[in-house]
Amino acid sequence: NHILAAEVVLPDGSTVTFAVDDDGPDLLGVLIGSEGTLGIVTEVTVALRPIAPVTHSLMGAFASAREAADTISAIIATGVVPSAVEWLDRDGIAGLQQFYDTGYPLDADSIVLIDVDGTAEEV
Repeated sequence: NHILAAEVVLPDGSTVTFAVDDDGPDLLGVLIGSEGTLGIVTEVTVALRPIAPVTHSLMGAFASAREAADTISAIIATGVVPSAVEWLDRDGIAGLQQFYDTGYPLDADSIVLIDVDGTAEEV
């Protein structure tokens, strides 16, 4: 599913609407990525799409955050747009490991989890 717009209550109590087609930086993406720390979403407009028949998840371990960021940028530059990207730093990896045996490498500085979806040919 794709978020097109969101109405948000900011920390000062004011409300604002962010949309995917707003000029300037991707404030909607920043808001969604903040997971509630920048404001509370009170309304959202989404574009629904069919569930992809095939999804593959990939993980990469990196010696530095810069290498992880460069890799994500390089993937997107090819025209491949992942359906999900999750980035964990060393503290995040260790924190998760305290509660669940993730199998993530504990010696990595960063890991990136990527989901790609579509038809079998696309994936």
